[in-house]
Amino acid sequence: MARSLVRDLLAVGVLTRQRPEQFAALLAKLAEQEIPAGTELHFIFVENDNYISVRQAVSDFNSKVRSEGVTSTLEIEPQAGIPVARNRVLDIANRIGADWLIFI
Repeated sequence: MARSLVRDLLAVGVLTRQRPEQFAALLAKLAEQEIPAGTELHFIFVENDNYISVRQAVSDFNSKVRSEGVTSTLEIEPQAGIPVARNRVLDIANRIGADWLIFI
């Protein structure tokens, strides 16, 4: 997706570990939010575990928010710990060229 020079890319980092029901509930609420026109969002989902248990929830979320300017990434961080998972989000945000990053 080509980015305009005047638009900022906002990354939204969300961490989870062994809470697929709560994670799915959060994504359902996020999908209900109105995204202002001209906003470019990239959701970064990191499962801090040895396996991904939230793939379906992310797929459902992507189906609901599918529009130009809204994308997402789902990755695993097998090393346990919030700092390590946050660093994975930071690495992804850097990789995609995010101008801003917020954590939920």
